[in-house]
Amino acid sequence: ADVKRYAQRLMFDAGSLRHTREKCDELKREILEQIEELGGNEPLSNVMEMLHVSVVKTAALDNGESFKGARTPVGLKVKSRMNGHSS
Repeated sequence: ADVKRYAQRLMFDAGSLRHTREKCDELKREILEQIEELGGNEPLSNVMEMLHVSVVKTAALDNGESFKGARTPVGLKVKSRMNGHSS
């Protein structure tokens, strides 16, 4: 669990979670537009909305609350990007 939380912390700090959420939002809009342009498909649009709920729920990670207390797991050597030293 510590390794997972630490990896999530690194992704959060790098902004990759925010970027992924923004990309999912963009793709959802594009897909829904294409569905409408092709005559609409309510069941497919509903599936897209249900999938997007998962994206919205993970947006809560943007505040970093789930990462409080995340630290480097015991025995894991991590090189800092700044100076190349292991921590």
